[in-house]
Amino acid sequence: MVRWACSPGRCGVGLVVLALTTGVGCDQRFGCAGGATRVSGPGPAARGRAPVRLERSPPDAHDQVALGALVRRIEPLHERLGRPSPGDWLWEHDEPGQTFEQYRRASPPPVAGVLYLQPLGALDEAERRMVLLAADYLERFFGLQVEVEDALPLSVVPTEARRTHPSEGGRQLLTSQLMTDILRPRLPEGGAAMLGFTTEDLWPGDGYNFVFGQASLHDRVGIWSIHRAGDPHLGGEAFRTTLRRMLKTAVHEATHMFAAEHCTAYACVMNGSNSLEESDARPLWLCPECLAKVLWVTGQEPAQRYFRLADFARRHQLEREEAFFSRSMEATEPR
Repeated sequence: MVRWACSPGRCGVGLVVLALTTGVGCDQRFGCAGGATRVSGPGPAARGRAPVRLERSPPDAHDQVALGALVRRIEPLHERLGRPSPGDWLWEHDEPGQTFEQYRRASPPPVAGVLYLQPLGALDEAERRMVLLAADYLERFFGLQVEVEDALPLSVVPTEARRTHPSEGGRQLLTSQLMTDILRPRLPEGGAAMLGFTTEDLWPGDGYNFVFGQASLHDRVGIWSIHRAGDPHLGGEAFRTTLRRMLKTAVHEATHMFAAEHCTAYACVMNGSNSLEESDARPLWLCPECLAKVLWVTGQEPAQRYFRLADFARRHQLEREEAFFSRSMEATEPR
């Protein structure tokens, strides 16, 4: 269930983290791209879909052999990455990637509990809608209960975690301090993770330009922004472009929080991005290797998961995504 509470009127440390990022680059320690009364928000039916019954299994229920077979079945639906071009993320960052076997051997803990979304700063109606759409998509993507927390005022961000962009002039917030000082202390015991959301621009530290989001591989906290994603107040194709960008960053950072590194093998939502254009060229789905990682720690049944994602895409007129998720559902149905 998604819960929502908003402000009146306008409604990671030991990190070895990588991220969906843009600009000059990103600190390789990070994954780049309290006490509030919660008010019950729209449940699944109110959001236009039937409640999903999630039957969760421990990681060993999806053994390595079964996941290997799954990867082979869906691999033909995916596109291998080609050589990077100048300015691309992999042109500027020498990353080895991470196979499912490497991920499994690192023994990531099973993912269970609630995934919390923490808005930072006041949001208007259109921005609030984006948070609720992200909550819905993340719930379907990870098979977790998602709750949206009360919005925190920007006054909780200390002066040293703010700056004016050196060339553009707008305000930016420092991602590392948001994660360590604001988000991590607010992650409830037993919670799956906490992902911050803001309309403010973000930057990861001195010498860097900006990031779409950033997350910790080990502390299960992250932050993402829609500042550069587009205008959520517009309709039609402009809204769908903003929605895709917002969801890509949310999913990318959330997957980092569950210890998955950047993908360097396939076109995948876990690819690093050095620009908005490069991010736009990436899909909204996981490649076979990264899907196996998420299934390993969440215990989801893949065909049911693809059904939920195809339903979301259909409801929001994301035609390319609906077609892909439907084909993937057919490929992963039990035989």
